Amino acid sequence: MHKNKNDKISVAPEEWFEDVKSEEDSEKDHERSPKAKRMKYCLVIFLLVFGIIGTVIGIIVTRNKRCKVENKEELGNGVCNSDYNTEVCKWDGGDCVEFNKNVEKYPDCFVSKRWNESGLFDSRWGNGKCHSNYNTEVCGWDLGDCELYNSLVNCPGYINPKLIGDGICHNYDDYNTEECGFDGGDCIEFNKYPDCNVPNGGYIGDGYCNNYGEYNTEACGFDGGDCVEFNEKYPNCSVSYSSWIYDDPHRIGDGRCNGREYNTEACGFDGGDCKEFNEKYPNCNLENPARIGDDRCDGGEYNTEACGFDGGDCIEFNEKYRNCDVNDHPYFVGDGYCFDWGYYYTEECGFDGGDCKEFKEKYPDCYVDNPHRIGNSRCDGRAFNTEQCGFDGGDCTYFNEKYPDCYVNSPDLIGNGRCDGGEYNTEQCGFDGGDCVEFNEKYPDCDVDDPDLILGNGRCDGGVYNIETCGFDGGDCAEFNKKFPDCDVDDPYRIGNGSCDDRGDQYITEACGFDGGDCTEFNEKYPNCNAYTPTRIGDGYCHGREYNTEACGFDGGDCTEFNEKYPDCDVYSPEDIGNGRCDGGEYNTEACGFDGGDCTEFNEMYPDCDVLSPEDIGDGYCHGREYNTEACGFDGGDCTEFNEKYPDCNVDYAFRIGNGRCDGKEYNTEACGFDGGDCTEFNEKYPDCDVLSPEDIGDGYCKNWGEYNTEACGFDGGDCVEFNEKYPDCNVDYAFRIGNGQCDGEEYNTEACGFDGGDCS
Repeated sequence: MHKNKNDKISVAPEEWFEDVKSEEDSEKDHERSPKAKRMKYCLVIFLLVFGIIGTVIGIIVTRNKRCKVENKEELGNGVCNSDYNTEVCKWDGGDCVEFNKNVEKYPDCFVSKRWNESGLFDSRWGNGKCHSNYNTEVCGWDLGDCELYNSLVNCPGYINPKLIGDGICHNYDDYNTEECGFDGGDCIEFNKYPDCNVPNGGYIGDGYCNNYGEYNTEACGFDGGDCVEFNEKYPNCSVSYSSWIYDDPHRIGDGRCNGREYNTEACGFDGGDCKEFNEKYPNCNLENPARIGDDRCDGGEYNTEACGFDGGDCIEFNEKYRNCDVNDHPYFVGDGYCFDWGYYYTEECGFDGGDCKEFKEKYPDCYVDNPHRIGNSRCDGRAFNTEQCGFDGGDCTYFNEKYPDCYVNSPDLIGNGRCDGGEYNTEQCGFDGGDCVEFNEKYPDCDVDDPDLILGNGRCDGGVYNIETCGFDGGDCAEFNKKFPDCDVDDPYRIGNGSCDDRGDQYITEACGFDGGDCTEFNEKYPNCNAYTPTRIGDGYCHGREYNTEACGFDGGDCTEFNEKYPDCDVYSPEDIGNGRCDGGEYNTEACGFDGGDCTEFNEMYPDCDVLSPEDIGDGYCHGREYNTEACGFDGGDCTEFNEKYPDCNVDYAFRIGNGRCDGKEYNTEACGFDGGDCTEFNEKYPDCDVLSPEDIGDGYCKNWGEYNTEACGFDGGDCVEFNEKYPDCNVDYAFRIGNGQCDGEEYNTEACGFDGGDCS
């Protein structure tokens, strides 16, 4: 026994010492035994293992409590994302805190109910704009967004609340009236121009010259000053919002060459932007010259000699696919996506430039519009989910195992948490994957579409919704039905909304309380007025025909000034008189002041030219028939070159001659150079085929109407060969619908047509 020199030794009785000693010895003997050692080691190992397991469990639990997001930037970005509206995501980084408070504050609002019951989030609630559906006490008057609108107690009910005070002056219907606070204050600045009658006052003085209607007029301050500089520089340039694309003067001189009416002398050849283009391609007249030489082959009129074969972009394509006739999008050929329809999937186009090779080897009998959706991990229904298409490339395997007899357009809607009605809510589809179980228990005989979105949403919907089996629209129509028990209309919520609805919609009847009283004042004022839309009476715009009659108070006084000026002018739209654009026909008459002076210059230039649209004269396109006459200056000179080339060709749209696409009938004649050479190859192949659209021959779809499916047309260029062999007595127009995965009724669902190619079996 070792002792420290500093230890103090106390004397004790000897027997005590012996007892202690014997006890220590016995403990040492126990520790030295093999069994004790094993127990000690086992205890240490047990504690180590237990500690490791505890640590792992702790890590797993911690990880499961982490917020899983695809993009961390979406957290706390100011927008409430319902997917992250959880405690572990700290209520979307705080973005959803306010929404959750509102749900708790307004539990009876249909937005709150949807969130609590189905997790459906609605971002429109309290988004700064007043929405009529949310403008109820239980929804906090759209969380206060409707405060301004509700303060305007005399503003008609048909006015859209979200447009009031949205920062844009709406100068139509009754927005810009004292009752509506001059559009919630938005029109105060605009009203500086009291004689300016344009629908959108927000365009006045917005920095852009709007050169259409009455914007660019003295009454409107030449668009609030926006058009002053333009008018001085290009007094005869008439670009406007008149065509199908949005033309506007500020594109003049914007550094980009805009074609057609921009690229004219009157518009300074687009303010000089087209100078270089015109020098290079003097005979290339396109809508969008910027597409020339953009490294992408555009077809049609772009891929012509006059336009340098799209500025060289189509040279390689033309060499490779000399006979590939895809006018719209040649760049689709060989772009990596298989288009197995139309002109692309043909031998001439290399079966879409090889894009369809692998697909067609795998699914030779699969015909769908978007083959790239096959095998994209999402189950697409109908034609995709067929044996020919490998059941959507295997995407529908699990779905088909679960619902083998469920045939719907969008299988992904099955079991998405929302009850989708119709074909989804069937036994074969598991009653929408269980989503409709609760609904069916409540309304077992209610067969409607989108029951979750419409039934019990706080608005009375009519038709099949407002019936006993659907709980009268989930209770939404209870009050309406008490008030108007015999009023059967599609949209009951329009009854008594402050707007006198159109005639012919059954709203203006005694059973519906004359639109819930909305038409009472109108009927008292104009008892014999049969105008279809009563709200147009007295809306500030002069409407013609049945509106501009004594019975309708000459459109509620709106046409008084017009009638004083043009007492014998009876046109559908008096507002078009004097709008800066020359309208033909009945507008360009002495009684209408030759369209309020708009046609004066045109008439001086072409006094005997009587066309419906004088604006088309000299627009850069050669229009045929009555436009291409001596009286009309041969379409203002647009047809001079055409007439020299084809003096006896009389067609409606002369600009289609030689546009790279074969047009049939009167275009494909000797007088028209067989469509300017566009039909040469077609005629060699099918000399006796006379169809309206030769381009549709051999496009991959069997057209079983007219002369397409005839021997003279190669049985639609071969598209109908297989169909004719399979269904020789099937007489339907759209043969490609046979066997497309969707059951088409009537003549398709017959024995001769194989019961729609098996789709209706």
